[in-house]
Amino acid sequence: MFKVLIVILPMLLCSLIIGGQNNKYLNNCDSNPKFRYIIVSNFVSDKKRSISSSREMLVFFDEKSFSEQNLRTLFNQLSEKYSNPYQLTIRVKTNWDDIPTPDECNRASSSQPDKKDIDDYHWAIFLRHNGNELFRYNPTLKDTNVKTVVLKGNDF
Repeated sequence: MFKVLIVILPMLLCSLIIGGQNNKYLNNCDSNPKFRYIIVSNFVSDKKRSISSSREMLVFFDEKSFSEQNLRTLFNQLSEKYSNPYQLTIRVKTNWDDIPTPDECNRASSSQPDKKDIDDYHWAIFLRHNGNELFRYNPTLKDTNVKTVVLKGNDF
């Protein structure tokens, strides 16, 4: 019986320690956004550490989660994560047809498939320039009115 305890006790301690670390990791996930997105492209201009350098991103965003609050969360998170360079543009699309495939990126296409009107899907664009941040988006489908939300500054 004593030999069995000597073998089992270290295994129990290890599983408790590993389980506690996994729970700690899962608890950290609770602070993450409750929506899904994919960074499709992330391009930085060649002008390193220059005031004119820029980053351009394309993000595919889950249509079901599209809201002003979720966009605020997304843009604040990405702006903090990619704090350099000074200028940042993030385009958000919710339609897979608007996302180029790798083949489309690598070759010129002479014909484009028929696309639906831009207002058939939600979209947004975020701009950061000289410390100012704002985004524009279409809150209502089939409506040409866009809403502008200023996150930082007002010098646009």
